[in-house]
Amino acid sequence: MALLVTAATASAANRRIALVRAPPDLERSVDLALYPWDITVVTIDDAPPDTSAPSAAAAAQSIAHRYDADAIAWLVPGGAGAAPTLWFFDTTSLSVQSHPLPVLPSDDPAELAAVALTLKTLVRSTAWEQRLPTVTGESRGASTWETRLELEAMARVPWSGATAEARAGIWASEWRGTPQLRLGAALGASAGLGMTFDGSASHGTLHDVDARAAVAARVGLVPHVELEPRVGASAHFEHARVTTVDAGSATVTRVNPSLDLGLFLDWEVARSFTWVFGVEALYSLRYQRWLVGSDVVFAPSPVWIQAGSSIAWSFW
Repeated sequence: MALLVTAATASAANRRIALVRAPPDLERSVDLALYPWDITVVTIDDAPPDTSAPSAAAAAQSIAHRYDADAIAWLVPGGAGAAPTLWFFDTTSLSVQSHPLPVLPSDDPAELAAVALTLKTLVRSTAWEQRLPTVTGESRGASTWETRLELEAMARVPWSGATAEARAGIWASEWRGTPQLRLGAALGASAGLGMTFDGSASHGTLHDVDARAAVAARVGLVPHVELEPRVGASAHFEHARVTTVDAGSATVTRVNPSLDLGLFLDWEVARSFTWVFGVEALYSLRYQRWLVGSDVVFAPSPVWIQAGSSIAWSFW
């Protein structure tokens, strides 16, 4: 027996469907069927109302109130050879409705689709359905603007020659496109705790503050998940403190440009909040030899790798 709780409020960000004791396949089917309303699907664990009891409507209303839901629905198996039944309670009308389903195995994709589509029909028949703005085929394909602010935490390390460092950064970007494909441009900056290097003739630390620019695309893979390839360039303002065996301590500063290539996975947790995971390769355009006098004191690889995660807020 599985319980479906439909939660919808006037705010799109608060709408949700909660599936109680439902298999993952049923959750995915409901998520796809109600995707046009941009409703988040979650799983909870409650006992559904007893449909044979006079208090079924009161029990359903209690569950709906507990989860701030506009409606609840639950599936009652039909037993041997009998059709299962989908029960539906609407908090607006305070009525309990039932709808028979095809007699199919419980794990049959056709039954899962029947449950999801029947629930979709019942949701559309409610008085509060007008508060669920349907994303039609036209609007789903319409091009829109999106402004995004992103805070990131990462680790950066040269391919060889120095240790890794922890870094933090910020991006501001502007995007244009559809949920299937968005194109954007971004400006950002980052700074780190510093890398250390230790050779036979010298040792020291390298601090790098960079200013970055990039263009990117976000390609929709499945609902709420996007793949984001990114290409850009950076200006690295580098400051090294070096201690040599012969010359003592020295400070070296310079600006080092790089070309950057990255690949990211964007998970839309909510419409205006995204969690991003990714990895980037940075190729230094300046020859990577640091000199004190005529002596090479630091020669890291021109290829730097960084990986990390970020959180992004979108403004429409």
